[in-house]
Amino acid sequence: MTVNPITHQEIDAWGRLRGIRPLVWELEALFGIDGAFMAHIAEESKRDAPKK
Repeated sequence: MTVNPITHQEIDAWGRLRGIRPLVWELEALFGIDGAFMAHIAEESKRDAPKK
């Protein structure tokens, strides 16, 4: 099982379901946080990978 970044389509679907239209700065913040999380997960994967 892998972790994937949040997609524009997922945010659009969420906003439509909730009747919310996020502002540009909110989307930028969300993608920034998601990018940091993805980088963290990648580092953990490298650290936890079996050594050869």
